[in-house]
Parts: sequence; C-alpha cells; structure tokens
Amino acid sequence: MNRLAQQKENKLRSLYKTLSLLVIAIFLRYLCHSIMLIPVLLNEKRSAPRVPDLFLDFLPQSDFLLRYNYWLWLVCYLSMAFYFFIKKRTLFMRFIVTDSFVSIARGLCIPLTTFGPPFGDDINAIGFDFWEVWFSMINPFNALAGGGALRYLTKDMFFSGHIATTFLIFLYARELGKRVGLLALVFNIFILLVVLFSHLHYAVDIIGAYSITFSIYIVSELYLSKSKKFKALTYYFA
Repeated sequence: MNRLAQQKENKLRSLYKTLSLLVIAIFLRYLCHSIMLIPVLLNEKRSAPRVPDLFLDFLPQSDFLLRYNYWLWLVCYLSMAFYFFIKKRTLFMRFIVTDSFVSIARGLCIPLTTFGPPFGDDINAIGFDFWEVWFSMINPFNALAGGGALRYLTKDMFFSGHIATTFLIFLYARELGKRVGLLALVFNIFILLVVLFSHLHYAVDIIGAYSITFSIYIVSELYLSKSKKFKALTYYFA
C-alpha cells in the first residue's frame, strides 16, 4: 500500500513539474514577445522608404505563401519545440531562454534600421491607436486570426523572426541526433523559401537573422552553462 501511494505521489509530482515547466516556458516566451512589440509598434508609426533588393526584384511573389506564411512557420516551430519538450527538458529550457533573447534582440534591431515594407504602401505611418493595437497583437486568439497593426506589421524587417527561430531550432536540434538535426534544417530551408517567395523580408533581413541568431546562441549557451540559478532550475525540472 505504501509503495502504491509512493508511486502515485511520484507520478503527481512528475506531472506537476511537467505542467509547471510548460507554463513557465509559455509565459516567458509570451512576455518577451509582448515587450518586443512595444518598440516594433512605435517604429510602425515612422515613415520609411522601400529598400532596393535584387532578390525580391528577381523572385515572383506568391499570394498563397504570403497568406499562410504564419501558419506554415507555426507548424514548424511548435512541432519542434514540442519534440524538444518531450525528448529532453534541459534542451527545451535552454532553447526557450535563448529564443526569448532573440525576440528581445529583434525588438531592439527593428527600430534601429527602419526599413520600409518590401511591397505595398506604408499604411501604418498614417497612424493608429498604439495601445489598442498592442493589446490586439498580444491576444493569442487575434494573432492566430491574423490581427495586428492594421492586420499586419509592415516594417518589422531587420531581422527576420521566421528565419531566426527556425535556425535556432536547428542549432539545438543537432543535439538530438543527425536525423532530428536534418529535419530541423529542412524546416529552416522551407521557411527560408516561404519568406523569399512571399516577399516578407529583404535579403539583408535573412542574412542578419542567421548571423545575429548564431551570435546570441553562442553567448546564451556560455551564460547558461555558468549560471548557477539556471543549473538549479534545470536540475529541478529534469
């Protein structure tokens, strides 16, 4: 009886740790995304010119990829993140923390560059209610339905979040074996093609995403490997 009670208690404790880690990860990523949107939305109100780009001038634009680019990215991102969570909790925690760093870095880089939209008019420079749009964008239901600053952001250019996140997934996926790493690489290349043929970003946004994400990955891994608090947190949830 005592053994059964102990097994039940261990299962409940394991479930509690699993759910707690998932809630913490979602909250951290959500918080960083919400903070990142503040400078990004402020930047949307600034007028900016279109930047000449040889790649975009050469490649045709796909309306289908433009319409469904977010959903295609979401499938790649969530499927791999969930796999990390199932297979190796310590890797999942490192990925979420580094991904949060990348998100904050985007929020800082975007207003520094101020590239205009690759296509269409700079409609958000006309103006909009900042806090109304911000609350709309951090609402996950509105985000999934395509809500945002006048339905979408027009100047969140440098650097590409689609490329940065899927490349970061590849960097961490390599630790789970060649097959998982190869799958993550395929996802990254697929999203790269989606970004290019939907004209979501300039070529420099893509190049910047790879270089900056890799730099953040290296620095983050060095920091996390030396952080006693993170090691203690990792030990608790592992």
